[in-house]
This record gives sequence, C-alpha cells and structure tokens, in this order.
Amino acid sequence: MPGSAGALTVLLWCVLIALGIYAFWRAARVAGGLDRTADPGVPLFDAPGRPSETFFARLEGAQERNEDGSERQALIPRCSLGQPLLLRPTAARWNAPARVLACLEDGPALGWLPEAAGEAVAGSLQRGLRVEAVVADLSGRMGLPLVRELTLKITLETPTGGAGARRGQPAVG
Repeated sequence: MPGSAGALTVLLWCVLIALGIYAFWRAARVAGGLDRTADPGVPLFDAPGRPSETFFARLEGAQERNEDGSERQALIPRCSLGQPLLLRPTAARWNAPARVLACLEDGPALGWLPEAAGEAVAGSLQRGLRVEAVVADLSGRMGLPLVRELTLKITLETPTGGAGARRGQPAVG
C-alpha cells in the first residue's frame, strides 16, 4: 500500500493549499474593507406618527467619473457603514430619464439609484416627505481592476397608512 500513502499525502497538501488560499482571500477582503455589512433590520427613523418604508438599493454608475473629473471608485473607500448620504434628484434630459444621485456630504457623487428606487425617492422628495439614506454594504467584485460597489439602506416616510398605501393598496389597520 505504498501508493495509497502517496495519494493521501497529495490530498492533504491540496487541502492545506486550498485552506491557505481561502484564508488569504478572507484576510484581503477584510483588510480592503470589502466585507462589511450594516444591520438591515431597523428603519432609520421610526416614530408612531410617521410611518416609514425601508428598502435597499445598489448604486449604479460607480465606475464612472464625476463632472469635476473625480473618480467615483476613489471616493467609495472614504465611505463607512452607517454613513448618511445625500440624495439629489437631477432633471430629466430629452434622451435620459431623471436620476437620483447619491452624494457624499461634501458634494461628490458616488453613483445613482436604480430606476425603480429613484422614482420612489424622487416622488417622496417632491411631496416634501422625509427621505434618509445610509451606506448599508461595501463590497467589491474581484478581478482586474477591483470594482467597489455600494448598497444603500433607504428609508422613506410614507404619506399615510404605512408602506402599502404608497403603492395604491388600502391601509389595513
């Protein structure tokens, strides 16, 4: 059975190498800030007289440059979990829909909300309802180059009767 001992040794080395690669990958994600997630359970504001709806949206356009030339990929590492962001609606152009930009408090944009989330936020802002957004997840797609992504936790004040009423469903008490 000398052949089986050699096969067992090779198998053991393969397992050890795989564990080493996994440990290195996890350490690189943690050190690079790519493995952080916020608590998704609690709305940002929750008062009895102010019903709210909370949802998550991954930012789009995080690989583009801002009008001032700053790279959004260079701005994302400045973000931390739970950091509040400003949501600014932009005017629709004839060839593009209106967008809602997510910006740092000092001004530069990090990306925009997907279309459905942008419509909900823009509608709430137009009606003067409270809208808050915080960084809920910092992640990245491995590869060359590394692409950093942000997911926002957005809480909208609903006009009356809770989250279903905003979608045209009757409020059930």
